[in-house]
Amino acid sequence: MDNITHDLKYAESKIDGTQREIMATKQDINLVNVEIQNYDRQIEDLKNELERLGMMVNKLQRERNELLADLEGLTNTFVQCKNGIQAEHEDIHHENKWKTKLVVAKILFNDLSQF
Repeated sequence: MDNITHDLKYAESKIDGTQREIMATKQDINLVNVEIQNYDRQIEDLKNELERLGMMVNKLQRERNELLADLEGLTNTFVQCKNGIQAEHEDIHHENKWKTKLVVAKILFNDLSQF
């Protein structure tokens, strides 16, 4: 009988130990599930942030392309203005040379006519 009691107590202690292990394992599983849920939320948040950043990058790229197009237009306008001013400058320079020649000719003619 002693042997049976001893075996019974031993079996009961094994069962108690196993139940404690089961409870501890269930708690660990619950903690892991909570962590998984937290990670899932973080992943979802990161996906949303990535989508938002992608939209922002696309918007910035469109703005950059618009600015580059504007800059190209302004550059073309500048080149046209510069060429126009340069052409006017050359015309004025040519006119000044011609007028200088006329003034010199008039002075010479006046001087010659006085003799």
